[in-house]
Amino acid sequence: MPPLSRSVLITGTSTGIGYALARRLDADGWRVFAGVRTEADAQRLRSVLSPRSEPVHLDVTNAVQIEQTYRHILRQTNGRLDGLVNNAGIVLHGPVECLTVAALRRQFEVNVVGVFAVTRAFLPLVRAADGRIVVVGSISGRVAWPLNGVYAASKFAVRGLVESLRMEQRGFGVRVALVEPGAFATAIWQKYTPPEDVDLSRLEPRVAAQGAAAMRILERAMQIIAVRAPQPDRCVAAIEHALSAKRPRARYTVGNDILTQLIFSLVPAALKDPLIGKLMNVVLRSAPTRRAEVSPTRNTVRGEVPEHTAR
Repeated sequence: MPPLSRSVLITGTSTGIGYALARRLDADGWRVFAGVRTEADAQRLRSVLSPRSEPVHLDVTNAVQIEQTYRHILRQTNGRLDGLVNNAGIVLHGPVECLTVAALRRQFEVNVVGVFAVTRAFLPLVRAADGRIVVVGSISGRVAWPLNGVYAASKFAVRGLVESLRMEQRGFGVRVALVEPGAFATAIWQKYTPPEDVDLSRLEPRVAAQGAAAMRILERAMQIIAVRAPQPDRCVAAIEHALSAKRPRARYTVGNDILTQLIFSLVPAALKDPLIGKLMNVVLRSAPTRRAEVSPTRNTVRGEVPEHTAR
């Protein structure tokens, strides 16, 4: 028997956009397979989703879990998946020179390789249903700012991946869309870059001091964004439109900060770079700092950053 309702797999549904989207689509009659990494997150979703939908354990970096989820959905949907939403992602912030190579690899493993692996696995099921693929990128895939180079690099890569995929699959009846959100109120702003991903010990003291100050500034900035950013309703609506509309758009940009960021992206580097440099210097020097004391055995800088600065 064919499935009773449209089916969709969403990755990264434990919090934020993915969680809100899973609830919205379930309420609208979709059969939602909600990807989570922990049983605690699965239990929380079971309490808010209808019996028609279910959480599935899916770490997008785990090939075994991807295969197991594929086999499960294959059986449950008779080999037809109407929608795939690649939403799972992480953000690692910090000056490029201060982050470790391991951090870069993990950023790409989740945000780029994860999208590739999940899409590659489930594409035959989506194609069988003439379905839709939606990838949640970021406005950082168009505009890179100081202190978010590693994250922006992953989202620039995703944008290129989706661009090719969209053209390749159109002849098979699969529509592919990229959603590029600005800042929304999600748990991602409360997940700071882990200390093990920041290596200041190899840097000269003045560079290490500024790097440590930048990390503190970023922490504070992300706390402010978490409070002031809008709820993800508009982003959820854009994803639902991409999944359901007769004529979905290839790209959706959503968020209160989108226009400002796009305008800045058009400013010539000869004007933008000095302006951003002056702003960075003002922020980094907004409070006096003590001389950096860099530990040769630990990736830390002690004593150089005042309490009110943040990452």
